[in-house]
Amino acid sequence: MIAKKYVAAIIGGSGSVGKHVLKSILADPQCDKVILVSRRELDELKSMDPDRIAVQVCNPLDSVGETSDLNGVNVAFCTLGH
Repeated sequence: MIAKKYVAAIIGGSGSVGKHVLKSILADPQCDKVILVSRRELDELKSMDPDRIAVQVCNPLDSVGETSDLNGVNVAFCTLGH
């Protein structure tokens, strides 16, 4: 059985826990793309793997469903406040 590629989204990816989650996901060869949902650009994180990391800026985060394109996301992580 061949594992399916997936797209992940992370809210809170710039924090300590979020960065660890991001690194773990990027280490998985089945991860095709990671979308970081943030209030600001995260160039330092995007530079970790610019081909697989995208940043969706959404301010305020309450409107994430209206302003972010999360089509195709298979798994999501929220690390806000950890």
